[in-house]
Amino acid sequence: ALLADGRVLVVGGHDCDGPQLGIKMVNIFDPATMTWTRGPDMAYRRWYPTATTLADGRVLVTAGSVNNTTDYVPVPEIYDPETNTWTQLTGAQNTIPNYPFVFGLPAGRVLVAGSDEAKMGTHVLDIATQTWTTVDARVLDAGSGVMYEPGTGPGGVGGGDFPQARGHHPQGDAADLRRLGVQSGRKEESG
Repeated sequence: ALLADGRVLVVGGHDCDGPQLGIKMVNIFDPATMTWTRGPDMAYRRWYPTATTLADGRVLVTAGSVNNTTDYVPVPEIYDPETNTWTQLTGAQNTIPNYPFVFGLPAGRVLVAGSDEAKMGTHVLDIATQTWTTVDARVLDAGSGVMYEPGTGPGGVGGGDFPQARGHHPQGDAADLRRLGVQSGRKEESG
């Protein structure tokens, strides 16, 4: 995830030396000095998590596996680059498959529009209240995800593992972001 100061936060990964799959490790790359530094470990080991930079500069980490490819971490964590600390969102537990497509929304919310690893519905997390809302309960097989500015794409966030996803939209499945309070933005890609 890109931090406000231009550094890059890299979270989790694969434990090549031990019996576990995921790792807690965090590394930060500074492209100005071309150096890597260790950051504080996350609370949970995560293999294939998604790190999403929030509007306030913090980074939300969701999903990831601990011991095997379906042992998903249900607790999101937030990294604060100002304090160099992690906060667990224990009230926001939700089992999300690996490689989730997570996009920032207005008012401190994020949209989880699918996963590359397993079929799932579409959900919104309100970070302040640590509550999830189901936007679309259809369980979709999504292979990638993209968010469009309203009026510039297929109507919002879309994804699909073609040709399987073509049943709902000629270009894949899409959620209308106007229902979520998105009025403007730029194209965001995930996956």
